[in-house]
Amino acid sequence: MHKILVVDDELSVREAIRIILKDRYDVILMDSGEAAIEYLKLNDVDLVFLDILMPGMSGLEALKIVKARNHPPEVVIVTATRTVKNAVEAMKHGAFEYVNKPFDVDEIKLLAERGIENRRLMLECASLKEQMEKEKDRFYKQLEEKVRERTAELEEANKKLRETHEQLVRSEKLASLGELVAGVAHELNNKLLPVLAYSQLLKEQRFPDDVLRYIDTIEKSASGAASVVSSLLNFARPSSTTRDPVDLNLTMRDTLALLDYRIKASNVTMDVSLDERIPVTMADEKQIAQVFLNIINNAFQAMQPDGGKLTIRSVRKGNDILFTISDTGCGIPQEHLLKIFDPFFSTKGIGGTGLGLSVSHGLMRAHGGEILVQSSVGKGTTFMLKLPITKAVQEKRPMTETAPEQVGKKKPRVLVAEDDPDCRSAISDILRTEHEVTAVENGKEAVKWLLKEPYDLLIIDCRMPGLNGVELYKWLLDNRAELQRRVIFMTGDIFVPEIRSFLTGTKCQYITKPFAMDDFKRAVSLALTNA
Repeated sequence: MHKILVVDDELSVREAIRIILKDRYDVILMDSGEAAIEYLKLNDVDLVFLDILMPGMSGLEALKIVKARNHPPEVVIVTATRTVKNAVEAMKHGAFEYVNKPFDVDEIKLLAERGIENRRLMLECASLKEQMEKEKDRFYKQLEEKVRERTAELEEANKKLRETHEQLVRSEKLASLGELVAGVAHELNNKLLPVLAYSQLLKEQRFPDDVLRYIDTIEKSASGAASVVSSLLNFARPSSTTRDPVDLNLTMRDTLALLDYRIKASNVTMDVSLDERIPVTMADEKQIAQVFLNIINNAFQAMQPDGGKLTIRSVRKGNDILFTISDTGCGIPQEHLLKIFDPFFSTKGIGGTGLGLSVSHGLMRAHGGEILVQSSVGKGTTFMLKLPITKAVQEKRPMTETAPEQVGKKKPRVLVAEDDPDCRSAISDILRTEHEVTAVENGKEAVKWLLKEPYDLLIIDCRMPGLNGVELYKWLLDNRAELQRRVIFMTGDIFVPEIRSFLTGTKCQYITKPFAMDDFKRAVSLALTNA
């Protein structure tokens, strides 16, 4: 029977995991990191559930000691804090997975099965390696050539196994971190919305030029922060809402044009040859340009300070378009090649976020393509970007409608449901000059006002405590169906499949946080005109 060690200073947590797993596994309980380390000195286990925060030795300290063992068990970190930092730190030190408190029965069972199976595979690999070494030592003199061939075969098999394992681990890390990132991004977007909105409202006032310069800096900084949040979401859940016919050669040329000053100021020689026979394909041009930009910037950094040669090629191969971007820079060490697409992995020190290649990998995958890399230390690196050729679908696009002048002097009545007080105030201030605004903090308050007052438009945040935006809309369908098309949803969770599916199904307008004031006003005007 497989052994599982549960280490947590809370008796209730230890007992809960023991009860869930006791029928299939031998479960040992420890109340501290020190006790667990002493137990593992004399005993072997297959899997450890390890609390990250404990008195005395912390979970991270214990994790480092456990993973330093020969053939260590897999470790699942148990945490009550939803922070990206803790998750990333645990993954860096070899944690197989992590689970948030409170957890459910199926989640614990699934993690136990996957952890034990993963260790079994790792032990099998180690066993194969040991057998290979014994076979080599025993028959080296008599069967040198055969042993050499066999060794090569086993090394190739091990290499493929490691690559497959790394890809699985990377996918699991992205999926797990994506849940954390989505929550963090939602909170950041809520905080950025009032900063962006009020800076744009202030710019409409008559302030001295030096004050306007300060306000402009605030606006640009908020927009930049929003872009960082968007990048975090892109690596976690890349998804493109726009697919248009794109000439990828032209996209590459435009990207190089953006870098024209840097190219001229550097000691880098350019060699660009793009196959003009490449057809247009359906893609999100901004996202593909971001991939090109990330990789070319990395190439320039790899060739600093001495310079070198950057070679860019495009060619059609069957039903795919292939771009190669090669530099003659410092190259990437072999041990880093399988990690460069991992989120937050960087060799650039403080100056690197570790997101550029992660984002690029996610964007290529979202387009049905792939990104490969070959590198040799001291010689350079080549990135290969492969995208499928997708034919454009002819669509009849609706005529863009412009909002006519408001008829009469009566202001439209707008109900805003938003739980964040700063966002609620910012939205109200944007609307107040031309609309009569009622602002409430949750869906229940919105229902009370809808039962006693008429409204022309509802602006609803999707995520609110109590009665959320989705539930409020369902109530609207049953009780105030005439308003079902006079709704604008606000969300910072557009990458969440459930939210995206809901928004698509309602056919209502939605706007993502943080939004520009002009975009918000246009959405409001269009909703009042066309509903």
